[in-house]
Amino acid sequence: MSRHLTAALTSIAALAPQAGMAAPSSLPPQPTSGPSTPEVQRAQISSLTLYLSLPDGSTTSHGLDPAKTDAIYWSDRSVEVLASYYGTGKPDSSLDADTVRRSWNSIGADGYLPAFLTTGGSSNAELIESRVLSDRPVTMGGAQYGMRPKLTGMVLAMSYPNGHQRIHTIDALSDALSWSDRSIAVLGSFYAPGGPAEGKRMRREDILTFFPNAGVLIGDQQEVLITPEWINAIWNHPKSAGVTPAFLVKSMMNPVNG
Repeated sequence: MSRHLTAALTSIAALAPQAGMAAPSSLPPQPTSGPSTPEVQRAQISSLTLYLSLPDGSTTSHGLDPAKTDAIYWSDRSVEVLASYYGTGKPDSSLDADTVRRSWNSIGADGYLPAFLTTGGSSNAELIESRVLSDRPVTMGGAQYGMRPKLTGMVLAMSYPNGHQRIHTIDALSDALSWSDRSIAVLGSFYAPGGPAEGKRMRREDILTFFPNAGVLIGDQQEVLITPEWINAIWNHPKSAGVTPAFLVKSMMNPVNG
């Protein structure tokens, strides 16, 4: 079975404390009494900096406020998943598929296509067109006009409930980053019936390589079907210290259904 989804979730595994994964249908019975468990709290992204390469060969950085945004999408594939999710309309958003696709394929004042799109973190999902304005805008007819800058990586500052801080990096082998319940639902739709990764399975040994504490959640399954419910279970599974992940990141190592 493919190991590509494992790479998609390594950023979650890198969070401290270690993050586990659970398929709701395979969760073992939970005790109804016993010692009290720690209060569950979520780690937070406190700052986010993106690094980009422009078509003219120069590089730049772009800061985002994680309190005002809740996801970033920076590939044709992940933007299409976003468009499809909002294609039929959602009660928490005025977005629709045409708006998403039009924004992703519109040339900005700098002469470039957007390097990435983000959704807003307010009560209603809103698309934020993310432009990286070059100091040297290209003009229509120029060799670089209409090209798309490339996101090469990002650096996140993480805050934990115990006051600890940590720096976390994400490389260019990913194409979507989500850090809210709403954007996790978008990410999960990638694995829904009809989604580009429908039917994705992950081997037990691959899961345990990155999530050694996940055995009790996997049960005796030798491979796990990845579903929107599974993604949601990862997002909400507390660790021994009672801390759930600050974000999930999607890999694009497998261009078909990674």
